Amino acid sequence: MLQGKREGYTVEKPYLRPFGEIVHVLIHVVAIRNADGKVVRFISQIEDITRHKQHERQLAERAALLELEIEAVRGGFWQMDILTGMFETSDRLTQFIGGPTAARLDLERYVNRVNVNDGAQASTLPVRRDLNSPKE
Repeated sequence: MLQGKREGYTVEKPYLRPFGEIVHVLIHVVAIRNADGKVVRFISQIEDITRHKQHERQLAERAALLELEIEAVRGGFWQMDILTGMFETSDRLTQFIGGPTAARLDLERYVNRVNVNDGAQASTLPVRRDLNSPKE
């Protein structure tokens, strides 16, 4: 910054409070220059991002747990966004149903693979009906 190669920077740092609590911050620093381009002062801002870092850690832990759960389901899984109708199967479920070279299944092809005796239990109609009903 003193050599004029940059006007400022941002750095993330943890700090330790007196009672052992860790505080995560973003430090933003900007150089203020005079008409000749010489740095005459710096302005800095310290932003507490501790809560953001906690949420980030919780999200990473949940993602890791979900990954372990998915690995535990040997037959694979499917997921559907009821509001948009987007449906997709995992590669493992696709291969479990259709073999090693099978393409992922859309909802129609998946439903066509459901045993006719299990059709009523596999229906998404009750969920879609609940989503479209007026809320009290």
